[in-house]
Amino acid sequence: MGFSCSIAAAILAGSTAFIHAKPTSFSGCDGVCRDLHQDFPNQVLLRNETAYALEQTSFWSTVQGSASPICFFTPENANEVSRAVVIARDGQCQFAVKSGGHYSFEASTIDNGLVVDLARMNDTVVSDDKRSAVVGPGGRWSNVYPILQEQNLTIPGGRMFGVGVGGLTLGGGISWLSNLHGMACDNVQDYEVVLGNGSIVTASPTSHPDLYWALRGGASNFGIVTKFTFDAYEQGKLWTGQLEYDSAANTSSITAFVNWGDQLVATDPKSFSVLLWDYNKDAPQLPSRLIFLGIHC
Repeated sequence: MGFSCSIAAAILAGSTAFIHAKPTSFSGCDGVCRDLHQDFPNQVLLRNETAYALEQTSFWSTVQGSASPICFFTPENANEVSRAVVIARDGQCQFAVKSGGHYSFEASTIDNGLVVDLARMNDTVVSDDKRSAVVGPGGRWSNVYPILQEQNLTIPGGRMFGVGVGGLTLGGGISWLSNLHGMACDNVQDYEVVLGNGSIVTASPTSHPDLYWALRGGASNFGIVTKFTFDAYEQGKLWTGQLEYDSAANTSSITAFVNWGDQLVATDPKSFSVLLWDYNKDAPQLPSRLIFLGIHC
């Protein structure tokens, strides 16, 4: 997930513009993409390239995949992100930031603008004392968890493997471990951030504390995060389970789940559970199923 810089402008213009109007072009975006391609020829995907079409299909939602940016830029470090921000600013080119691209609307892409895709910034490095881990914003939890698991560690991250680290954490981040350790953003020690003027800063409780506060759920409105330092926790094996009910049990199951959950939070913070409604697209005439997913650590 990410937050397109075009969204704020659209909201100011009115919700109708946000829903219906798509820009035909942003001033200078063609030139910005040319400049980036000149500086980083192997990291910019243009519309006439095969790799561009593959990049469009990398989004979780077909809504995002249908957007048509002028180009995708895939930086490898904070300095390259800074360079892109400055070039885009000087060229008056609006841009979106992509971490994992796991969202239902155009949050991490943009029509006729620039997409800064952080996929190459995906390292996970555990500290020597095993009390923290530095994670790149372009990592997906499917890549992060196995690295931590090798050292019997974890961090409160995404519940789905395909979700990106950056979008989930900046949006708050519900985790299977949230009852025990809080949201993902509650476990960030500091952020490396590229600001709108291209400067690179560290946001923590003691350095740029206002920015640190804003990033804990404020999405990518305040800068592009290029590193997260998370608290790390010892983690052994887990118990997991799944129960399924037909739609006739919806009301009674939901009531039982709510009552049980109220007790669970107070008595067993190592547990976490969710209810899902499952629609079978291959048999839409069948009633939906109610699925209970639970975990205990």
